[in-house]
Amino acid sequence: MMTLYNLEPCPYCRIVRDKLRALGLEYETIEVPVYRGDRRKVFEVSRQYLVPVLVDGDEIIDDEDKILVYLEEKYGTVAKRY
Repeated sequence: MMTLYNLEPCPYCRIVRDKLRALGLEYETIEVPVYRGDRRKVFEVSRQYLVPVLVDGDEIIDDEDKILVYLEEKYGTVAKRY
């Protein structure tokens, strides 16, 4: 199962969460504290203090644009619903 290091109000994290849901993928979230000093969980995985970070097996992707490209390449695309 994939793991998303997430900050709930972050718009970049929301985009990734929306993409994961649209693709119907199961994932768990690890909420990351707002304050950088408390972001050790993220730093241990990606060597950055930034979110989102997606871990899928051995793959660690630490940028929302890279995450979206990775998800589309590995799991396909979905049409937007209006």
